[in-house]
Amino acid sequence: MPDIASHNGIDVADIASINGQDVPSGGGGVSEPTSGIISIGGGNTSNNILAHTPAERIFQTVEFHSSVSSPPGVSDVAKIKGGRNALGLLDNSGNLFMIGVGGSSSVGSGYSYGGKIRQFGLALTSVAEFSSGDDHTLAVKTDGTLWGVGRGSYGQFGAGNTSSLYTNFAQIGSDTNWSKVSCGEDYSLAIKTTGALYSAGRNSDGRTGQGTTSGSTTSWTQIGSDTDWTQISTGQKASAAIKGGTLVTWGDDANNQLGLSSSGDQTSPGTANSDTDWQSAHVGANYIKAIKTTSGHHYHCGSGGGFGAGSRGDGSASSLSSFTRIGSDTGWTEFIEIKYSSFAYHAAGKKSGNWYVCGRYDGIPYIRVSGVSTTSNTTTFVQLTSPAPSIIGAVNAESSRPEFIYVV
Repeated sequence: MPDIASHNGIDVADIASINGQDVPSGGGGVSEPTSGIISIGGGNTSNNILAHTPAERIFQTVEFHSSVSSPPGVSDVAKIKGGRNALGLLDNSGNLFMIGVGGSSSVGSGYSYGGKIRQFGLALTSVAEFSSGDDHTLAVKTDGTLWGVGRGSYGQFGAGNTSSLYTNFAQIGSDTNWSKVSCGEDYSLAIKTTGALYSAGRNSDGRTGQGTTSGSTTSWTQIGSDTDWTQISTGQKASAAIKGGTLVTWGDDANNQLGLSSSGDQTSPGTANSDTDWQSAHVGANYIKAIKTTSGHHYHCGSGGGFGAGSRGDGSASSLSSFTRIGSDTGWTEFIEIKYSSFAYHAAGKKSGNWYVCGRYDGIPYIRVSGVSTTSNTTTFVQLTSPAPSIIGAVNAESSRPEFIYVV
């Protein structure tokens, strides 16, 4: 690749460092990176949140704005999470760095959601947990306060109004006992330290779990009265949670992803499986994955894939209307939430410390085995190698294909 004075449309002079390494003045040669905080993928447009050129099906280094004096290195990264139009990176010191693009026409010039367009900017400090949904992000600080940024047109911040909070994070209310958050399309879920579950935002499809599909819930409202909720996950319009060790789901059921005895959208939480050894649930755009027992058994419910690709990971693309164990492997610990895609036939999970991906690639090589890219669809999980990430995340901008972020 020739020497350049700009990268991804940004003057190199404005980039102080890339993954903690100084950028030589005037640019210099750019080659495909094999380590650091790197990204690949996206759609066939110029609207990718990390500004990939679709023809360049190669890894590119994620950039930090010059205002970030000490960008985190690989060993500093704790979590990477994305929704649509927003991507967050949390380091081990509680610093939350954000990239965001706002709306469909704002790539390169619109809202920055506390970060910098196509570059990570420091958005919030002392952060313990965060989640990005459809154009909005919530974060819980270490002092238990709740903060939000982005679009709020359906009351998804729970602030009692439908105002948006573009550009900078703002505190939501004055409570100091928030613990966990999860953001979906125009709605949010949160758990307090008491174990009580709350929701806010758009009620369509029953996604807030408030017993209705009409209007919006603009203030944080408790779902039921139980106080044994331990984990929550949102996809696009469906929700899943662990309550007293049981697996609970509600919201959109267009792909039978809720796994309940009665099909159709559910306006209140329902028990999908009453066993009490469920560890976590992970909602995709049209499926839900769940991990059962401390041994790490993997279960799937909902769409199994399409177009010759599968999200189940066991060689089949058939849909499942109840939570069914996939394979006999143990050691699964997490799956990422791939929330927004009109062709959401992807899944990515971590097993025994290694990351695996399956699904539709459609010209974007998320998988590399021994350094060789593949654009072939697959219905079975393939281990990510060369590079082999320790952490991955996914984000969608205004395209149907997610961008993947690797920490290597």
